[in-house]
Amino acid sequence: MEDYFVTLPGVGMSDGCTLSSENGVLTQRCIMGKDNLSMSATYMVNHTLFDASTDLILTTLFSTDQLSQIVSMNPIFTTANLGSFSGYAYLTAINSSYTKCGITSFGGQLVACGVFTPVAPGVLTGAWGITINNGFAYITNAAESSYTQCSVDSHSADGLLTNCNTVVPSSPGELNIPTGITINNGFAYIVNLLSSSYTKCEVAPLTGVLSACVTTSLYENMSIYPMRIAFAGDFAFITLFVNNAYLNCAVDPSNGTLGNCSGDVPVAPGELSYPAGITSYNDIVYITNAQSNSYTQCKIGVSGVLDCNTLVPSGATLAAPAGIKINNGIAYIVNQAESSYTQCNVAMPSGDLNSCATYMLPAIIDKPGYLGIDFANNLPS
Repeated sequence: MEDYFVTLPGVGMSDGCTLSSENGVLTQRCIMGKDNLSMSATYMVNHTLFDASTDLILTTLFSTDQLSQIVSMNPIFTTANLGSFSGYAYLTAINSSYTKCGITSFGGQLVACGVFTPVAPGVLTGAWGITINNGFAYITNAAESSYTQCSVDSHSADGLLTNCNTVVPSSPGELNIPTGITINNGFAYIVNLLSSSYTKCEVAPLTGVLSACVTTSLYENMSIYPMRIAFAGDFAFITLFVNNAYLNCAVDPSNGTLGNCSGDVPVAPGELSYPAGITSYNDIVYITNAQSNSYTQCKIGVSGVLDCNTLVPSGATLAAPAGIKINNGIAYIVNQAESSYTQCNVAMPSGDLNSCATYMLPAIIDKPGYLGIDFANNLPS
């Protein structure tokens, strides 16, 4: 007899099916009726053929004998408008490309990922940090001490970064192996690994162009190797990679300047171990530890001192975790030692990370692997 087998939906996954994607090609493998790998169908569909507002249903027509054994199969590909991506994730990995993934509306998983390489005048060279703000993406280039600005249109069919332009700032806003970047209250902040400094620029509201950049030392007469920066409350927090410490600085509300910076080396139970990524969410600070494959969760105390606890995610394994970002109540941690990310739900009001799982991303051949991540969510047109 002949039967139809339909997965519901391909992008969201279903019981009995596994989903993988690499370089924009979505592959789904489904076992039909019995736990026997020989009785399975594998479909490969180029997801770029479909609109971003379309999830995927994969259908096959197959023939079975009286024992329900599959004897022939004829795949048929169909689509159905079952929902949409809630936006896109963008990841960097110290090379000349970025990785773009769709965010599933249900569950927030990153799917249909592809690797893209901007061309001149927006060439990436050692892309490290990334931040997205008001329709623009900013990526730091550690290899040539520059940054690249691109337009982000999360409503487009492909979600690609467009109109990219790479800028090498000159004195007094010069960069020196820029790593982390973020935007806070109309200013862009870039931390410079080699010169132990930060660069502050004004952000033009309409064009997103950075101007009036000034580079300032974070700690006089000492190399502190700043890696990433995040803001919470009235403070900026900067991870100090080699020192197993963080820096907290007061933010001048009148001009955005960082001042009264002081370093702290947390002890157990909140010790750091090559702290790489940092982010804040509802005034809770999260730091990734590349050496101990853990993360540190902190409450902000008096004068910006953090009260921390170092944890290992339940249900998932980190692999030299680097960038971390929270989007729509879900924490995403990119793993530098392998091409993967770890996804956790954020429980409020505690801020604890739970229900964690690790998923693979398109492979990065050159090490180190993925370092930065940020998001562009769909907004009403």
